[in-house]
Amino acid sequence: MSADTGCKTVSGALAKLAGALQGRVRFVPNPDGSVLALNESVRVNPAAISPNLTSLDFEGTGNTTTVQGAAFDLTTGGGSNVAFTFSNLALRGTAGGGGGQAARAIVATGGAGVLRLLDCQLQGFQATDTARPALDGLGGAVYTTFVLIVERTTIEGCQARNGGAIYADLSSGDGGASAGASLTDVILRRNTAKGSAPGVAGSGRGGGVFFRSAAAQQSGLLALDGGRVEANEASADGGGVVIEAADNFRVSGCVLRNNTAGTSGGALSVVDAAAGQVRQSAFLANRAADDGGAVVITAAARGAVLQIHDSTLDGNTASGGGGAAAALVLGDGTLDHDISLYSLTAYANSAGAAGSSLSVTGGKLNDVALANSILWANTSSVAEISESVGGSVDASSCIVHGGWAGATAIISADPQLGQLTDGGWRLPAFDGPAIDAGSMTAERDTVDQRNRPRVVIDVIDIVSRWSGMRSCPTS
Repeated sequence: MSADTGCKTVSGALAKLAGALQGRVRFVPNPDGSVLALNESVRVNPAAISPNLTSLDFEGTGNTTTVQGAAFDLTTGGGSNVAFTFSNLALRGTAGGGGGQAARAIVATGGAGVLRLLDCQLQGFQATDTARPALDGLGGAVYTTFVLIVERTTIEGCQARNGGAIYADLSSGDGGASAGASLTDVILRRNTAKGSAPGVAGSGRGGGVFFRSAAAQQSGLLALDGGRVEANEASADGGGVVIEAADNFRVSGCVLRNNTAGTSGGALSVVDAAAGQVRQSAFLANRAADDGGAVVITAAARGAVLQIHDSTLDGNTASGGGGAAAALVLGDGTLDHDISLYSLTAYANSAGAAGSSLSVTGGKLNDVALANSILWANTSSVAEISESVGGSVDASSCIVHGGWAGATAIISADPQLGQLTDGGWRLPAFDGPAIDAGSMTAERDTVDQRNRPRVVIDVIDIVSRWSGMRSCPTS
């Protein structure tokens, strides 16, 4: 490992960068290909290296370089914006990635900055920070207040009190007025959020990732695009993901599977977001002990404009209150919400109480619009859809098992859905009731769950994934 040559420690490599405008620390594998065992915790402050340093890169060479026992504590010391990039590195907290966890891999906080993880692997870390009790237990592998960009990276087997893999805290404003977080084609697998701390409330949230903002902070976009969130666990809400107080968020093209929440939101928990969208995603076999086997949305503190479109919710379970697929908690009716659920396929979900597909509690009349969706073969003690404490759903052009009195253009015939594909959708039979039965008035999207054109010759199917049974126009 070197900043040029001859350095055997990260600290030694950083010392070589004195006076540089841009810095690079390259990790060179051992000649025999064995793991590069550093067992070094490094405090990195670019201002102390060079007052003009604007970027600092930590990178592997050739194929991904495996580094064991390195922990990076990054800060700009309240100074100018510095970009830190980790690329082509496999950071291991324990030998072979098995048994126990080592202390958190990366902390990036204190001043404005950008943290990038590109083509990396992080495994076997735990959020331990005895020197800073406020950060102890937050983010098993990564804790940051900087702008966060993660691409083509896998984080697995990590543990924290909140944010089993990642805790991105944008509430402090350290990352700048428009600080955001972006995860693209990232795999979060077998991470855990559990445990507690003396005098600290709200533990066990976000088994995979916890995005935190503040309503007054005006944060940038929180985005989860592509990738997979699988087999993560939270002892409270958000088995896979928690998004809290975001001004704007996006979950797009993701597969969220086999995640577990000890309370609500087996895969995803959204709390008091002002605006956001879930699109072209699949929620499969997630579990919650309370509401929302797949998704729970709590919008009790401020009005919300939210969309869940072109997605599949399949085989999710809420063993407590209703809403196996999705649960919406909308407050006391004093706030204005605009929540649309369009072109969804909710199939084979189950709930211990009412609302096997959807549960709406609170809010105003018709705060929630449901259209062009299939709700079929879901099971609960009462009904497919539960409306309570003033909450109501304006539904149209849907296929609902058992029908739905009072709604518009509801079909109760079997949509004859096929097997669940690897991509996370089911296709209806080409001669079934879903074909050409959708409402063009309600539809807002021109593409389906697979990102293919949805509207063909002015007709639309009722399903998350267009059936493809018609010929597309050639002009």
